[in-house]
Amino acid sequence: MDREDFQRETAGIPGTEGQKGLCQGETEWVPNTEGQKGLRQEETEWVPNTEGQRGLLTVEGKARLFYEAGLFRDELSNNTLVYGITGMGKDGEPHEGISGFLKRREPLQLTLMSMRKLARVCPQKEKRVYIVENPAVFSKLMRAWPEAAIVCGNGQIRLAALVLLDLFDAETAFLYAGDYDPEGLQIAQRLKERYGERLRLWKYSREFYEGYQSDVEISAKSLKKLEHIYLPELQEIRQAMLQKKKAAYQEAMLEEYLRQVCKEILSGQNTLAKNF
Repeated sequence: MDREDFQRETAGIPGTEGQKGLCQGETEWVPNTEGQKGLRQEETEWVPNTEGQRGLLTVEGKARLFYEAGLFRDELSNNTLVYGITGMGKDGEPHEGISGFLKRREPLQLTLMSMRKLARVCPQKEKRVYIVENPAVFSKLMRAWPEAAIVCGNGQIRLAALVLLDLFDAETAFLYAGDYDPEGLQIAQRLKERYGERLRLWKYSREFYEGYQSDVEISAKSLKKLEHIYLPELQEIRQAMLQKKKAAYQEAMLEEYLRQVCKEILSGQNTLAKNF
């Protein structure tokens, strides 16, 4: 869109006059871009553009518009944690900062400001990226499997995480593992909608959910969110969650993730990719 279209689309949006509105509620989703699917109507304040029709904007969608137009004011605090990638700048040169963190086997906090200068990113080895929700799981996997590429959503999928994932080429596969609660299922569903067959859900089964159930009761308000979980591969867990009304968190599943990593390392046969 040109500048006039952008101004019409964003007229009256909080944050355009130096207010902080846009970058606080980074909890929802980005509307469809480049043919990728967006939100369902009941999950947000609007239905994304489909078949050329115009719609309204989500909070995250507004942030995306500002970012793409070069008007996003807070490109530093919107960031994502990543390990095991390389980056190529828009100038055609390798990004030395990202390469330096990879050489030192250290995680990197990538900001929107840094990503604006990138043309693409790549996993350090195989065409596969693991996306996890919990920083402790991210840290353990990084140490157990130093040749992996891992992104941490840190409890939510922010604009920075989506911008980063969009920088990988179409041949890169994504594997997502998150919490077993209504909000975690929403994240899994939204990522699956956005990336389609490129993204596979790792260890999502009723058996796994019931085996790592916590004592934490899911509130009635939170359970209502399960009404909007329609992805076929999440229905088994959704039904179990409605029955048990308990959450299962990634931290408790850490040993199982590490066992799968050990199998991968020992066998060298892509065990992780076969055990979703």
